[in-house]
Amino acid sequence: MLKGYRDWVRSWEESDKTPETAQTLERELEKRLRTSLPENLKVARQSPEDAIYPLFSALLDEVPLELVLAIGMVEKIHWLRFREPLLVTFRKYQTGDLEASEKVHRTFLEYDRMQLGGKHPQNFKPNYDHDVIFSTAWGHGLENLREEELAECFNEFCPCGRAEHDGHALRMQRDRMFRALNPRTPGKPSPEGPA
Repeated sequence: MLKGYRDWVRSWEESDKTPETAQTLERELEKRLRTSLPENLKVARQSPEDAIYPLFSALLDEVPLELVLAIGMVEKIHWLRFREPLLVTFRKYQTGDLEASEKVHRTFLEYDRMQLGGKHPQNFKPNYDHDVIFSTAWGHGLENLREEELAECFNEFCPCGRAEHDGHALRMQRDRMFRALNPRTPGKPSPEGPA
């Protein structure tokens, strides 16, 4: 999965970055993952993706892929900007919370700017590529890696352009993700992953 993501990002960076190219690359990645991953692949522990992308996950087999990917991108932008799942913020919005309303509107504005104007959201606190790797590989062993093992994994699979990754910084980012998904759970990630 991580190799597919790395190769997709590199192909995108070398492309003309048109919507057609994005669709072609997404189809190639989907085909590659379908042929290379075992059909019975199961995540033994709950993945952060279950919390970050509940709408994406729920709709995956129900609506056309391009709509599911759009919903997933909105959820990802919101998560990276606010470190809170969009569904959580939207539920606050429904109760009349003005701050939640502003967050939801900002997320959709950033998505529109990206889709209609080609401007990618900037200044996320977490590194986008690192966040994708953590949320994708959680439950497949990434949550159990020591600092030096994290650095080796990211050196091989991360498309962020950094030649050498800092294992300590990666562990801290992993721990921050866990705390953001488990605000009532102090400390480090458990072997069971996010609740």
